[in-house]
Amino acid sequence: SHLRSDAEDRQSGHAHGHEEEEEETFSFGGDSDLSNLSLVWKWAPLGNPRARNFTFQSEYFYRDEDGEIAFANDVGEAMLPYDGSQKGLYAQGVYQFMPRWRTGLRYDKLWSDNDLAVVGNTSGEGDDELLEESGLIGEHDPWRWSWMVDYSHSEFSRLRLQFVRDHSQSDAENQFLLQYIHTLGAHGAHKY
Repeated sequence: SHLRSDAEDRQSGHAHGHEEEEEETFSFGGDSDLSNLSLVWKWAPLGNPRARNFTFQSEYFYRDEDGEIAFANDVGEAMLPYDGSQKGLYAQGVYQFMPRWRTGLRYDKLWSDNDLAVVGNTSGEGDDELLEESGLIGEHDPWRWSWMVDYSHSEFSRLRLQFVRDHSQSDAENQFLLQYIHTLGAHGAHKY
């Protein structure tokens, strides 16, 4: 699928951590194109998914933007001409190897290539500080992979053990999760 938009004044903002809090905003105006491709493939022996089955899912997106970012604070403003592209994907496979038991593996990745400069800066902020605060520059391309195994006691409950290797920040971290998921209320099979 593809989405094309002409953005005007798409804002983001945050309070800046100086002695007195200043309100700072970044707003984007320009062209934004987003393309997306999704894939789902399912397999079950003899067409019966109750005992064993496998599902593969993947999605890829690409966004291309061209325009200007306006920065404003209590002191003044700055303009940042912007040409950027971002892309990302995930791919996951989940295998039910026996009734009620599943295992799965997932990989996520993001990339960006953004050109940004500062012109007409009357904000009192340094050019390098503005570029950093915009969140649109940097050499880090985050990624993450995870493995899980879960057991479904019934259609209403599931116990899951998961390991995640997360490199979304500059330092990677390992996460171990133990989840209990319980569903209450009406759903497709029953009405309450």
